[in-house]
Amino acid sequence: MSEVVEEIANLRVLIVEDNNLTRISLASTCQLHGIEVVLEASSAKEAMNAITRNKDCNPNVALLDLDLGDGPTGIDLAWGLRRHNPLIGLVILSSYKDPRLTGRKLPELPEYAQYLIKSEVTDAEILIQSLLQSQHHDGSAEISKSNSHELTDSEINLLRLVWEGHSNSQIGKIKSITPKSVETAISRLSKKIDIEYSNEINQRILLAKFYQELTGKIS
Repeated sequence: MSEVVEEIANLRVLIVEDNNLTRISLASTCQLHGIEVVLEASSAKEAMNAITRNKDCNPNVALLDLDLGDGPTGIDLAWGLRRHNPLIGLVILSSYKDPRLTGRKLPELPEYAQYLIKSEVTDAEILIQSLLQSQHHDGSAEISKSNSHELTDSEINLLRLVWEGHSNSQIGKIKSITPKSVETAISRLSKKIDIEYSNEINQRILLAKFYQELTGKIS
């Protein structure tokens, strides 16, 4: 048995995903490749309750969706799992290219955690490699590079507000600045991400499209 095959056979995976179809698909993919799935859950609370109450449920890797609906996120759960088992490998799965794009105040990723963007998981090998990498504990928490990393938290928030359809006046009230300041901020943001002013295409539409590309959202 090769070293990699042996590593795969030793994986015991916890899957937490609130979408039933996605959770079933992830579990099936793991099992098809010889990976033991010790627990499937749809929420952080369900997962932690099962692990703390059942000593036989002892995953060494957790595959966690970032957005678990109302309540704790996948990153919140990741920290809880690390407190329970400091050696557990962590893989965060998300449609967002950057956790800040959720619009929620999130903690930093735990050390050595892997961050996988759903649209980039084009085959099982990518998923399995991340599960294995998370166990090696030989690097810092990783987030796939994207244009969002060049943006400040304030700029990401502005992008989200534009995508939601707020006017300059509405954004000004939310951010406690004048509509003119909002207009200036939008202009600077557009230049930063190489969106040029055009009489033919509304600048806000291009900003909203850029935000959608980063988040995987469909308006």
